Formats: sequence, structure tokens, C-alpha cells
Amino acid sequence: MEWWNIGIMGRQDNRIPVNQFEIDKTPIISEVLKSLLFVFLVVLWLSGLELFFCFIETIIPTFHYSSISNFKHNGNQSIVR
Repeated sequence: MEWWNIGIMGRQDNRIPVNQFEIDKTPIISEVLKSLLFVFLVVLWLSGLELFFCFIETIIPTFHYSSISNFKHNGNQSIVR
């Protein structure tokens, strides 16, 4: 006699036997899927942000990263080269 068939005082239980592993693994799978979806959305958002900044650089070329870094390294110069 299996453990799930033993009820109170040794009587048989009429419940359907359920594998405990199947009960326990479904929340784990859903948590893993939620975290994978979150990571995918963050990567998608960051790539969209990068495309947005590339678009801004195309319209206004003075916002290029090298121009900003040259301005920072050259001190208080008013002309950015």
C-alpha cells in the first residue's frame, strides 16, 4: 500500500494519488519563466534605448560620445573639437 492510500487509523483514502514533485515544480517553472521574460524585456528596452540615442546622434551630431569625452578631458575649453 502506497503512502497516499493510508488515511487516518489505517483506512484507505479515496483521494487521487498525486505525485508531489509535479505539485512542487510548477511554481518553480513559472518563476523561471517570469524571470526570463523580465530579462528579455530589459534587453529589449536597452536595445531600444540604444537605437533611440543613435537616432538622436544622427539628428544632432554634437552629442557624439567622443565629443563629450574630448570636452571633459580638455578642461574648460569653450570649443569642442
